[in-house]
Amino acid sequence: MTLTALARRLLGRFVPRTPEIQEWEWYARDHVRNRSRSSQPLGAEWNTPERIGIDAPPEAVAERIAADVILPHLAHSSSVLEIGAGGGRFTRILARHFPRVIAADTSPTMIELLRREFAGNSGVATMLLNGTDLSPIADASIDAVVTYDVFVHLPAWEIFNYLVESRRGLVPGGRAVVHHSSTFTDLGWQKFLEDARRTALRQRPRGRFTLMTPDAMRELVTRSGLRVESMVVDVVRRDCIARIDRPS
Repeated sequence: MTLTALARRLLGRFVPRTPEIQEWEWYARDHVRNRSRSSQPLGAEWNTPERIGIDAPPEAVAERIAADVILPHLAHSSSVLEIGAGGGRFTRILARHFPRVIAADTSPTMIELLRREFAGNSGVATMLLNGTDLSPIADASIDAVVTYDVFVHLPAWEIFNYLVESRRGLVPGGRAVVHHSSTFTDLGWQKFLEDARRTALRQRPRGRFTLMTPDAMRELVTRSGLRVESMVVDVVRRDCIARIDRPS
């Protein structure tokens, strides 16, 4: 490990946990406290087809997104980093298709849930992130990055930081799939208005979306040193899914 990489890793451990990170930790703890009263897995509430604009039943939403968008783009990958694995709804799919999956999240409770679920699967590792960078990931050490239902909540500068870090961690020719909000679609604008109304009532909307468009994301990707291969807007019609390459 280089001195730069060691310094990045050590400093990353001491970054204060922000209110946003704490919010998702509380969300995970709420699920743990209440799971005896609910049969729904963590994150199931984000699978409502009519809200996100997908032609699939709720139980098939993640499978449809993976089959149509994620898996074809990452077809030749061996190692995949999932940023914001949460309750593992995409981790379960990735683990069936790739030899090595690193399920990363900023919530210790989510990480513990993932560890328990995949305890018998040697191909899945978990990683606690600091919410600032990907410091535990070595340079040019992974083939692919996947993040879904994460960047929709992050401001542009945090998205950019993760894109720069993803480029660092990806091997030349590596690939990424990045889901983000698209505020000015019909469903994206409905979500924006919902968040705006709750904010006007001095409520802090859990799961609020930040303003983003495909053009703005393309610019962030390009300026991070990555390259957009395609922007998928017809699978999840509320949002956009960017398929990205790391130039060789």
